[in-house]
Amino acid sequence: MNKSLSQKIFVGLFAGLLIGTAIQYLFAGVSLFDQYLLGFAEGVGGMFVSLIKLLVVPLVYVSIVCGIVELKDINSFGRLGGKTFALYILNTVIAITFALAIGMIVQPGAGANLGGTVAQAVEITSTTTPDIFSMITNIVPSNPIQAFANGDMLQIIFMAILTGLAIQALDKKGGPAINAFKVSE
Repeated sequence: MNKSLSQKIFVGLFAGLLIGTAIQYLFAGVSLFDQYLLGFAEGVGGMFVSLIKLLVVPLVYVSIVCGIVELKDINSFGRLGGKTFALYILNTVIAITFALAIGMIVQPGAGANLGGTVAQAVEITSTTTPDIFSMITNIVPSNPIQAFANGDMLQIIFMAILTGLAIQALDKKGGPAINAFKVSE
C-alpha cells in the first residue's frame, strides 16, 4: 500500500512519540540510561533540529527567488504578493487569537507557589510589543549576512523578493542568474 508523504510523516511522528514514551517509562531510574543513552538521544535530537534550521533559510530564499524568476508576467507579482501578505497577516491574527484564548482558559502558572524558588531571584519585567512602524523598517536588513545568520525570515523574504525582481528586470541579460535560480524542467 502506497502512502502519501504526509501520511508517512504522521505515522513516523506518532511512532516516535509512542516509542520515546515507552523507552522513557521502561528505563526510568536506570543509571546507564540516564547517563549515556539519554544524553546521546538529546545530542542527536539537537543536531537534527540544527540541521532543519540550517536548511530552512536557504530553502526559503531560493524558493522565493525561483518563484519570482519563473513568473511570466511581473505584474502578476503584485496581486500574488498582496494575497500572500494578506494570508500572512490573517494567519498571524488567528494564531495570536488561539494562543490568547488557550492561555485564558488554561491559565498556566495560576496558583503556583514560587516561594523559595529561583523564580524569586529573577526580576520579571514586562515587555512591550514593537510598534508597526519599527516592525516595517526592520524588514530592510542593514547586514544581509547577519539576517541569514540570525534566521530573520522577514528580512530574508525581503532580500529574496529584491533578488528575484532584479533578475526579472535584467530580462535576457540576466540569463546566467535566471539559469542559476530556475527550476529545471
